[in-house]
Amino acid sequence: MATAIRVIIGGREYSLKGDNEQLVRQAADDVNKQFTSFGLKHNEESSTTLGVLAALNLAEQSILNRQQIIADSEFISNELDAMANFIINNLNN
Repeated sequence: MATAIRVIIGGREYSLKGDNEQLVRQAADDVNKQFTSFGLKHNEESSTTLGVLAALNLAEQSILNRQQIIADSEFISNELDAMANFIINNLNN
């Protein structure tokens, strides 16, 4: 069941709903940190622009993380195949 959760992002309070309060709070904290960071660097930008920059940066991080997971999975799979082949080849000798 979704729980009402109040968070602050960019100085504004938002009432959100989620099944995992800790996850929602962590996500809101990440967004707020990005928002604040961009606000310090681009203080002339509107809140909307800062929100979009924060969202784009977090989306980029998410994509890079997924790409790394895929690369790591492929590496592990290749290493396991190599080990299995090594064992099979040495059992037959």
